[in-house]
Amino acid sequence: MGSNIDELWHEGIPIRLDDSPYFMHHKFALFDDARLLTGSYNWTRSASDHNHENFVVTNNHKLVKAYRCEFDRLWASLAD
Repeated sequence: MGSNIDELWHEGIPIRLDDSPYFMHHKFALFDDARLLTGSYNWTRSASDHNHENFVVTNNHKLVKAYRCEFDRLWASLAD
């Protein structure tokens, strides 16, 4: 278990780290600016193997756009 950040970075995938003492607790993924996955799912092995989790997948343009705006805001806030 643990983080895959090093693997992502070595594959050339841009990453940003949050060094704040608070947690960014969003749980969502955007795919090609066309699809949104969101819910309680924690993206951990324990969540996939043991927890009772939920997620919603949608291509609703208004929801995808709103989550994209939040992602862009977070990404910009973590710039060097």
